[in-house]
Amino acid sequence: MHITNEESTAGVLAGDHTATGNKTALCRGRDNVAVRDLEIAELAIRRLVVDMGHRRQIRLHYGALMGMAEMVVLLYFRWMRIDPARPDWPERDRFVLSKGHGAPSLYAALAERGYFGKENFANFRRLHGILQGHPDRNKTPGVDATTGSLGQGIGVACGMALAAKLNQS
Repeated sequence: MHITNEESTAGVLAGDHTATGNKTALCRGRDNVAVRDLEIAELAIRRLVVDMGHRRQIRLHYGALMGMAEMVVLLYFRWMRIDPARPDWPERDRFVLSKGHGAPSLYAALAERGYFGKENFANFRRLHGILQGHPDRNKTPGVDATTGSLGQGIGVACGMALAAKLNQS
């Protein structure tokens, strides 16, 4: 049976795209449906990443990107409080990708969650496209921090947390 990208996340994305920030642990015996839906979303993320590199005939950091799939799916599909219809929602949880070359997995998760359409993958790493080689918060809906240089993410995240604390938000 072949599952298309649109069908693959149907169980996870049914209805409202807003994640409520469910931070309860999953148990395979108790949460089989939720675990299955997350696993299907992981496959969709991996498929999008491979497709992105293949269609554009470019080399990507596939090992890192495949390894990140579980993390971004758990964060964006279950853990984080987000609203793709309002990417600048002040109450949202923030995500800082310190290793910017992992952007394709982040982009795949953002597209699956509804921040932007998958047609944007055709312009990945192209001038004026919203999906650059490293995350750019000024171009890509859902990206909270522009990153690229390894290790800069921790400083950016700490600065964001301190600013939120000082602003009491």
